[in-house]
Amino acid sequence: MPLWEGTKRDIAIVRGIAEVAGPTGKIMIDANNAYNLNLTKEVLAALTDVNLYWLEEAFHEDEALYEDLKEWLRQRGQNVLIADGEGLASPHLVEWAIRGCVDVLQYDIISPGFTHWMELGEKLDAHGLRSAPHCYGNAYGIYASGHLSAAVLNFEFVEYDDITIEGMDVSGYRIENGEIHIPATPGFGIVFDEELVTNLIKQSGWSLKA
Repeated sequence: MPLWEGTKRDIAIVRGIAEVAGPTGKIMIDANNAYNLNLTKEVLAALTDVNLYWLEEAFHEDEALYEDLKEWLRQRGQNVLIADGEGLASPHLVEWAIRGCVDVLQYDIISPGFTHWMELGEKLDAHGLRSAPHCYGNAYGIYASGHLSAAVLNFEFVEYDDITIEGMDVSGYRIENGEIHIPATPGFGIVFDEELVTNLIKQSGWSLKA
């Protein structure tokens, strides 16, 4: 679509979702690095009356641009959090967040991993920052990430993608009223059908990505 036509559609979609979510719903928008600074401001200005909670990946990480955006939001009195960190995220993002340019960190739960996230979450907590590990399309990570909430004070959300995998039992998890309930059993509460997995290995072997 032409740039402005697509942008107007983005704005209309957010407004439609906000009508469904109501005044208490937390609306989060993800630009997937498709905006620039000026376009980001256009979108946010058009959604001033919408209960936006955060803007995610507005553009490729840039400290100067985020400083500009944060100051612009502050002057307008528009309380929208800046979230970033998934994908090929800048290794300097944590430093920029500590300096006040970013509010929510979204490094992936699989890489750098759960143990790293426990350490990172503690560091972010110490600076009043928020944690929301990225995970989409990876069934194991979706369920593992919620367990961070027990260790990370400012844990925000589980990025949940409803996936069914044969031989992977996640019946200990359930979602009610927008909240995910997490089992206390070992192994992140995930049970694997060992017989099925063993037979699959016998049929096609076992491979790991390098």
